[in-house]
Amino acid sequence: KYELNGFRQDKTIIPLEITIFHSIEDRNYMHILIMRDISEFKQSLEGLQYLAYYDQLTKLPNRTLFRDRADIAIRFAKRQDEKFAIIYIDIDDFKVINDTMGHEAGDILLKELSQRFQKCVRDSDTVARAGGDEFTILMLKISSLEDVSIVAERILESNLLPVTINDKDIILKTSLGISMFPQDGDKIDILLKNADTAM
Repeated sequence: KYELNGFRQDKTIIPLEITIFHSIEDRNYMHILIMRDISEFKQSLEGLQYLAYYDQLTKLPNRTLFRDRADIAIRFAKRQDEKFAIIYIDIDDFKVINDTMGHEAGDILLKELSQRFQKCVRDSDTVARAGGDEFTILMLKISSLEDVSIVAERILESNLLPVTINDKDIILKTSLGISMFPQDGDKIDILLKNADTAM
């Protein structure tokens, strides 16, 4: 079996699976070629990959994708003798909001926060939802702790703006901690633990 791309009449690409069978009967060679459109299969596969690596509520990378990117960052930073940072963020009293206002309100808050966090970082940084009310940020190519502190301050300031849900203004409080490679650890588990402890 082979996979290749074909073209429709309108010049759009169509993924194809090609299967070739050979047979010989009385010195006659016969070749059978079966082509199958696998567009739907490819879309399903992409959908499964998305589900495996992204949080469905916030559309942010999930814990798995964050760890993958952090592992790559460690290898790259070791080769290039560079620093990077991890920011660990926890939403204070999130359970109280969920319990008093309902899970729908909690979901709105998480989506709003995920957008705010993304606006506070560079395009090269990764904001991920670690689970529940916890977020992690991977900041690449950091020269000093001051670079990370600027982003941390932006995050804290962004949360001073209230989120309005059902005519109620909610001002969120967040706790955050920072760890830096290599001084705070050379493995992702150690860096996450130290950022969590610092929080």
